[in-house]
Amino acid sequence: MAWVIVNIYMAASFIYNLFFIRTFQWIVSDEGVRIKSGLLPWKKNDLMNPYEVIFEASYDFGFFAKIFRYGGCNLRRTEGITTEIHEPYMHNAAKIIGLINKNLNHLRKEARGPKLSASRSDTEELAHLAELKNNGDISSEEYATMKRKIIER
Repeated sequence: MAWVIVNIYMAASFIYNLFFIRTFQWIVSDEGVRIKSGLLPWKKNDLMNPYEVIFEASYDFGFFAKIFRYGGCNLRRTEGITTEIHEPYMHNAAKIIGLINKNLNHLRKEARGPKLSASRSDTEELAHLAELKNNGDISSEEYATMKRKIIER
């Protein structure tokens, strides 16, 4: 009788794995993270999370998860209050979260980069940019981009 119960449990767990766990997809793009889930039409979800509303992305894993390269993906959003999306069984969770954090860092770096001032003259702005470049506050590529913007005005 015990073997029958074990076999029923294993079959139910296989079906659950096939229809629920295997249907989750986290698609990382330049615009944000799209989370798709569900195989059955009445259980399908498709949620787009632009990087502007993502506060932080992290992952967690246990002993067996580390061995079999899966873990939990966590995505915290900020839209007035913080909400969290957590998927516990994601294959290559560290790689997915690494891509998300790389894009988040790039977006935040662009947002806090030095802005061009409208109150200064063009020559003063170019001198200020040269000073920022010499101090190491901006890279050569950023300097060239901002210099081109000043010249094109």
